[in-house]
Amino acid sequence: MKIENFYNNIPDINNMSIDELENYLDELEDQMFDLEENEPDEDSDNYEEWEDKYSELQDLIDEVEDRIDELDEE
Repeated sequence: MKIENFYNNIPDINNMSIDELENYLDELEDQMFDLEENEPDEDSDNYEEWEDKYSELQDLIDEVEDRIDELDEE
């Protein structure tokens, strides 16, 4: 799945089970790996866009991890 499409399909993590969250986290980590593998040169025109996507994806990963932690504590 392309990163652009991925961001259009972000589920409501507050309504997901731990299993669903863990599967979703795996997908996000795969996306992060793909993004890292395709990092453009810092001087390129595409770097700023890449950096924004990377940051957004990292924020989403953090949110999912936090939600998993919350559910683990219940």
